[in-house]
Amino acid sequence: MVICVSGGGQKVPFTALMTNALPSLHMADIDGSQCFPMFLYETVEEMA
Repeated sequence: MVICVSGGGQKVPFTALMTNALPSLHMADIDGSQCFPMFLYETVEEMA
């Protein structure tokens, strides 16, 4: 799941959308969108 917001610019009002599918780059705005994941994953380092 990701939250996508419209890109910077004054062409369209602010838009925020949430999706559970792979989003398009221009999903929320013609100038591009920025997407934030629900979770961030880090690799676990093995203890030696």
